[in-house]
Amino acid sequence: MATSTDLPWLKIYPANWLTETLGLSLAAKGALWQLICVSWSRGPLPTDEEQLRRLAGADPADWPSLWAEIRSHWTAGDAGLVNGMVEDERADATRRREIAAKGAAVTNATRHAARANGAGAVAAASAGAVAKDVALLPLTSETSETSEASPLPLTQERAGKRRSARARESCPEFEELKRIYPKRAGDSRWREAYAHCLALVDAGRSWQQLHADAGRYTRYAAAAGHTRTKFVMTAARFFDPDGGPFAEEWNTDADMALNALARTPEQIAADRQLQARVQASREKAERDGAARLAALAQRTN
Repeated sequence: MATSTDLPWLKIYPANWLTETLGLSLAAKGALWQLICVSWSRGPLPTDEEQLRRLAGADPADWPSLWAEIRSHWTAGDAGLVNGMVEDERADATRRREIAAKGAAVTNATRHAARANGAGAVAAASAGAVAKDVALLPLTSETSETSEASPLPLTQERAGKRRSARARESCPEFEELKRIYPKRAGDSRWREAYAHCLALVDAGRSWQQLHADAGRYTRYAAAAGHTRTKFVMTAARFFDPDGGPFAEEWNTDADMALNALARTPEQIAADRQLQARVQASREKAERDGAARLAALAQRTN
């Protein structure tokens, strides 16, 4: 797992942070952010609450109420507690770093070849790489006359898909759009979405406008609680030039979420009481489940 040694900075979207932390006290937000930074730097957090308290820098008297507020933002995994947003960003940043490293390796190899053998050797090496990747068929008098009507060989079809994937990865505007678009459960059909976005750009819609479209929908999905669920539309459907809802405002729920920041003290107290009841209900369910398992174990023995 990549840590701060390899990934020194974490990208954060303010609107997403506001909607994800609605209902949290200021102290709970600070503790959550502290633990997010620790998780980004070191990886999964320990499950021991005393260790978590020390990592968060919280006082022992304040920690039980703080942890009750922010516990839902963490999921127990094999290696410890993880945060979905942190791990999504880590995976994306790692992938982008690997793409950049591969590009740098190709550039450096080309430069070394140019210095050692001159431009002619570079051209020959490039031609050889292209021929190997695309697997071009040898041209004969028979195939040259029928090549336009013949279907692409399987090797060329696969090479075309690889070139298409590399084109998407080398388009920084599209990569930024993928980062902005809300995460969903399941495939978002990014290859189709890329073709749709290119069609929209050709029709006059700028990448900046597409980023703004995705941002509005991301805020809406977060406020509606749809993030990382199947209720998030695939990117291919969202950016479909033929009827896709990319140009809609998507601001009703987002505005409601932002307005909720100006809650009254009574509303804040009611939210905290609700959170306490939910937490108590979860703890009771866990105790009841443990008791049933113990009783079952005694009967089987």
